[in-house]
Amino acid sequence: MKIKAFIDVHVYLRDPGQTYKEDILTGSMAGYYGGDSVICCMPNTQPALDTPELIKYVTGHEARVKVLPIGAITKGLLGKELTDFEALKKAGVIAISDDGRPVEETALFEEALIRAKEIGLPVAAHSEDFKATDSRLAEVNGIYRDIQSAIKTDSPLHICHVSTKESIGLVREAKKSGARVTAETCPHYFSLTSDNVKIHGANAKMNPPLREIEDVEAVIQGLADDTIDAIATDHAPHSNEEKEGFNPPNGIIGLETAFAVSYTYLVKSGVLSLEQLSKKMTDNPAKIFGINVPEIYIDVDLDNEFTFGDKFRSKSVNSPFVEMKLYGRVIR
Repeated sequence: MKIKAFIDVHVYLRDPGQTYKEDILTGSMAGYYGGDSVICCMPNTQPALDTPELIKYVTGHEARVKVLPIGAITKGLLGKELTDFEALKKAGVIAISDDGRPVEETALFEEALIRAKEIGLPVAAHSEDFKATDSRLAEVNGIYRDIQSAIKTDSPLHICHVSTKESIGLVREAKKSGARVTAETCPHYFSLTSDNVKIHGANAKMNPPLREIEDVEAVIQGLADDTIDAIATDHAPHSNEEKEGFNPPNGIIGLETAFAVSYTYLVKSGVLSLEQLSKKMTDNPAKIFGINVPEIYIDVDLDNEFTFGDKFRSKSVNSPFVEMKLYGRVIR
C-alpha cells in the first residue's frame, strides 16, 4: 500500500561534535529507510546549533532526506541569554528549542515565546522542572509552567515527548480553554512500560522515562481524541560503550521503527485508522512547524508480521524494539 512519507520533528543527529554516535548522512539514511521525507534535528550538538553558521553547516550537508534544523532558544543551551531568532530563521531553522533542557527562568522563557511569535517561529519545549525529585512531577510541573506562560503571552507552544496521564490532562484542558498549545508523544510511550527496563536495560532508558500502564493508556486516549497532535521519535543514538557503561545516557533510536510500532499498537489494535495515524506523522507536524515539502509516497506492507534485527542504518543500535514482532514494514 502507498501512504505519505513521514515528517519527524524530533531527531538528534549528533552532528557536529559526536559523530561517532550519528551524523547527518547516517541519520538521514535511517530516516529514509523508516519512511521519512523530512527529519528535523534538535540543537543539542557540540557546539549547540545557536548561530547561523552552524545552521548552514546542517542545511549544506549531504543527506538522504530533507534535514531541517531546529535552532537553540538560548546560547549554548545554557538558559541564560536568548539567541538571535531572526538570524537563525534567515539561516534556515524551522523552530527553536533547548530540548534536552527547559529554559528554567520563566521570564526568559516568556520573552522567547513573545519574540518567536513576532517572527512566526514555533517554540518546541522540553518541559521539565529540575527542582522536582520525582520524574513524574518534573514533567507535570514543567508542562504546567510552560502552558501558563503560553497563555500569559498568548503564544503558540509545542510540547515535546508527553508521557504521563497528568500531562495529557493539562494539555487537554489547555486546548479546551483556547490556549495555542500542541503536543507530541513518541512510539515508546504507547508501546512500552517501565517493566521493559528490566528486560532491555539501558536500551529502554530515556527522558522522560517509560511510565506505568495507566500512562500508556492515557497516551493512547490522548492520541485518539486529538489531545496529542503528533508522533515523533525523539531519535537519540548512543554508542554501545556508553549504553553498557556506568550511568548510561538517556535515549533510544527510533527512526526505522516509528511507523511499524505506531501501526502495530495504534491501527492494528483499532485505536486509530491508518488515515488518522498518517495525519499525526505527516500533516499535523507539517502544519505545526510550517513545513512545506512536495508530497512523497512510500510503499508499506501492512499484512505480514516481521521483526527488526539489530542491523540499523543508524550508527547506533540502542533500541528496545529489536526482535519485537511488528506490522507495517516500510518497503521502499
